Amino acid sequence: PSYPSATSSEYLQNYGLALINANYAYQQGATGTGITVAVVDSGVNHLQADLVGAVSSESVDIVSGRNAPDGEDNHGTLVAGVIAARYNGFGTVGVAFNSTILGVRADSIGSCATSTSTKNKCSFNDSDIANGIDFAVAHGAKVINLSLGTTTGSNTPQFEAAMLRAVNAGVVFAISSGNE
Repeated sequence: PSYPSATSSEYLQNYGLALINANYAYQQGATGTGITVAVVDSGVNHLQADLVGAVSSESVDIVSGRNAPDGEDNHGTLVAGVIAARYNGFGTVGVAFNSTILGVRADSIGSCATSTSTKNKCSFNDSDIANGIDFAVAHGAKVINLSLGTTTGSNTPQFEAAMLRAVNAGVVFAISSGNE
């Protein structure tokens, strides 16, 4: 198998890889192979060039009545790229470049398209996030990414119960703390 080196152009496009010394993990064979990472966010575009072949066909729009898993905002796709952009000779490479992305779109209907703010563009309901977490666990996710950018936090009993069920199932969470 081929692994990115610390001097490859794709590796250098993702500054985070050098910050975490990902090249050492790659040298040990850690590529994300066999790992499903759920990205609960605003949708993941399965046609994005660096993600072709990385996005599970089980990806879903968890919000009832919409059925548009690719989304209208690119945040979920960008997050998925940081995780699983393929080592394919162009663009960048993700930290777990052979992992599978399970896109779970959970943004509130219309919130991404109508926001005028550049921060926290999309809004999310705790119940939809909780349902997304449960879906991810039921579909084999070993890691769940929540890069939702809330300023108030999510602490409803339904949300906390979904997180506890996931942790009890052995899931690891990656949760953002902001980009400031």
